[in-house]
Amino acid sequence: MKKRFLIIAVIAMSLALAWAVSAYFFQVAIVQGRSMEPSIRHLTPVLIDKRATDFCPGEIVAFHCEGLSAVLFKRVAGVPGDRILIKDGTLYRNGEPSTFYPEGAFTDAGILGEETELANDEYIVIGDNIAESKDSRDPDVGCVKENDMIGRLCYTFW
Repeated sequence: MKKRFLIIAVIAMSLALAWAVSAYFFQVAIVQGRSMEPSIRHLTPVLIDKRATDFCPGEIVAFHCEGLSAVLFKRVAGVPGDRILIKDGTLYRNGEPSTFYPEGAFTDAGILGEETELANDEYIVIGDNIAESKDSRDPDVGCVKENDMIGRLCYTFW
């Protein structure tokens, strides 16, 4: 009887620890879709660092997207205070061409066809597979609010 209680207690504590780590520190997820190829392939398991609070251009982040009722993974292209514009196929950040996307790569500017100045809690995110990505160019995604951010991608398993 004592041994059975000890086993149940160890299992319960292990589950509680796993829940706490997943809720507050790190979370494993599987990326579905091709919007981040070639950086992240379809069905790749990844580790999200949920402790991240400030996100820099070029980092891949996970966030809640209410407009699509999904969690998305995209690359940060604009941070609070930035001015973002896609003109003649090129993404401009504060008047300078982005270093993350080739000039002329965008065939559809979407809502970023007009200059957007980001508020103190907003980010612009773009998928690496520009042709197939639903990202900040799409009104269903738009500017991502800081409180919708889950965390920064810190590891891919394959």
